[in-house]
Amino acid sequence: MIWNEFIECMDRERLTKLQGERLHAMVERLYYNVPFYRSKFQENGIEPGDIKSIGQLKDLPLQTNKTYATITLLAYLQSRRQK
Repeated sequence: MIWNEFIECMDRERLTKLQGERLHAMVERLYYNVPFYRSKFQENGIEPGDIKSIGQLKDLPLQTNKTYATITLLAYLQSRRQK
């Protein structure tokens, strides 16, 4: 059963290009809308225009469960401070 024939039957070259475009869009969203990720990218010298393909995924700063717990705690504390 094919759920999305356009994507699932796409040739490798087109699929890789689409994945690169989607990765670039995600990095751009994170950079401009999430201060935490913007600072992580800046610490690593990465700007949205630098990421153009999935081959560059290795260049992005990875996050761990501990990092996500820290982000959640900081967001909670910040929301409490604003009240």
